Amino acid sequence: MDDLLLPQELQAELAVLEKKPTRLASISTLSLDSQEVDEPAAPPPPVPAAEATVPPPEQSASMPASKSEEEEEDQEEQEEEASGEEKAHHEMLKNAAKQRIRRMVKPKTQRSDLAVPKWVAEQWNKGTSQKEAMAALLQEVNWDKDEGWYSQSEMKSDLKWSTSQRITAAVAHCERKPSVFIRRNLYDGVLEYWVTVRETGRHVESLKEAEKPMELPDDAFAGFDNMTKRLLPEAAGPGSGDDKRRVQTLDDGITKLEVEHDKLNLHFAEAEISGFNQENAKKYMDKDGKDGADAPVASAIRAARAVLEEVPEAMGSSIRIMAGCGEKNSERDAHRVARRCRLTLPIMITEVMIHGWQVPLILLSAWLTFLLGRNLLHTLSGLPRPDLARSHATWKCFWSRYQKLYPNHDVFRRAARGELDLSRTVGLVLHGDEGRTKKKSAILVLSCHSILGYGSHATDPQPEPYCKQYLNMTGHTLSTRWVLGCLPKTYYDGEDGDNFFQEYLNVFVEDMLRVYEKGIKAATGEVYHFVVLNVIGDWPWFVKAFNLIRNFANCSKQETSRAPSKGICHVCKADMTNYPFEDFTSASPAWRATINEERGYSGSPSLLRLPKDPTDESAFLGQDIFHGWHL
Repeated sequence: MDDLLLPQELQAELAVLEKKPTRLASISTLSLDSQEVDEPAAPPPPVPAAEATVPPPEQSASMPASKSEEEEEDQEEQEEEASGEEKAHHEMLKNAAKQRIRRMVKPKTQRSDLAVPKWVAEQWNKGTSQKEAMAALLQEVNWDKDEGWYSQSEMKSDLKWSTSQRITAAVAHCERKPSVFIRRNLYDGVLEYWVTVRETGRHVESLKEAEKPMELPDDAFAGFDNMTKRLLPEAAGPGSGDDKRRVQTLDDGITKLEVEHDKLNLHFAEAEISGFNQENAKKYMDKDGKDGADAPVASAIRAARAVLEEVPEAMGSSIRIMAGCGEKNSERDAHRVARRCRLTLPIMITEVMIHGWQVPLILLSAWLTFLLGRNLLHTLSGLPRPDLARSHATWKCFWSRYQKLYPNHDVFRRAARGELDLSRTVGLVLHGDEGRTKKKSAILVLSCHSILGYGSHATDPQPEPYCKQYLNMTGHTLSTRWVLGCLPKTYYDGEDGDNFFQEYLNVFVEDMLRVYEKGIKAATGEVYHFVVLNVIGDWPWFVKAFNLIRNFANCSKQETSRAPSKGICHVCKADMTNYPFEDFTSASPAWRATINEERGYSGSPSLLRLPKDPTDESAFLGQDIFHGWHL
């Protein structure tokens, strides 16, 4: 076979294949197609035709069929296989398009913002032909849903195009080829335009054989220096002001570090005195080196059992009760132990239904029943120990002084009729304020406390009078303030939030009226009455609780404001026309004559049902001195 001669074309092709490439060059192009494709490699250069050497007859008789015929048969088989694969791939893409459209038109119960327009669903439900057409359309637009038929009004509402310039440009683009990009809606006849909202692109690379090294132009990196200057700031010269500022900043940082170092040394010394050292430091930290996380109640039960094993003397303490709790119902058993050991207050928590919401709260009557049932009336009178005679004298003195300020209060009318005894009537204050939770969301806290207490200073050098009239400003909050309710803002911040909030307050008002009219029987058998004298809190709380029309939010923000003022005070007409609130110099400003002239609230607030002086209704609301001074 050494003398076997091949055709000249095959010899030329083999010569090209044996030729080694010098290097590979990467040519990058950008396409707006959504599928990644590779450009075919460039074909080899054509070889000029030459005369073929015909083998002898005896050799040609024994040769098999020519190579070109076999290649043609293989090529036909490959084309048939490729055609079948292409059809299967096309069918798979069509089915995928149908599945995507089916998910799009499916009704959305939770995400209504993802619902397609009604006409799209109607078009899909017309039949198989329409489904085929919509699937083909989705494939034509390269599976990109960010383009379609939109009217000018839909460009504003659906696409959120706020500028008319963009809408005008889109319409002008479609008017260049109206037969392709403009149609009239089948149902309402409105002109619709084919709008491209967003185009997606991809990066396609192909490798091409190169015989010579690639040469870069001279200006290939011409803009590199300019880009570097834009990104990197210019270095300041020696002795500039920036250097002095940086040195001063470093000095300040060093000073702060020294101060913190002294604080840490002090804390570490105190810890060493308490028995803390490097050996037992691990028990104060968790595995990650952070503060110990909250442990379940079951771990406390296991710890109590371990204490009993190591310290048998603890069998006579409450630890034995804790160790006897089961781990399966650890929460329930632990609460029972807490109540048995008197570690909780036996105050009933009431759950009420308001607008379909079940809201937990503590009624004022629950607190007062607990206090009177345990002979704690002296805590409401500002006394250090139980003393009924002194408590009665203290409250009788209080009401005699209060009558000089508000002689028309309803409590004096009932006392004159003999319906209650002023010496056994306690004055209360209702406090409301909006605080913040751990997640910084608003939450309303409603509480109540006695108007008398232990004073405003921890120590008082003056001798204590028998009927002392001290403010309730000292002492622990848990012992002087009684929490009634905590309401997250999500309850009262909706469309019907004001009505919900008023009904929520009305639950407390009904209970407060009961303790005022009927009273509560103490352990001694005497009946005590309780009356809310004032509602205090900041101005935003008053606006919410009393539906105030005139409040600080109506104050003009600028001197050039021309809008008529609605008034800033719920008591008078200050800041309204002809009643400037800045008049503090004259003996009788104009706004003073309008006190209690007009009601400063709308509707019927629930809290105004409580007893008060009808001739001075606005005095029932406390004054927010801070917001008033802020104005």
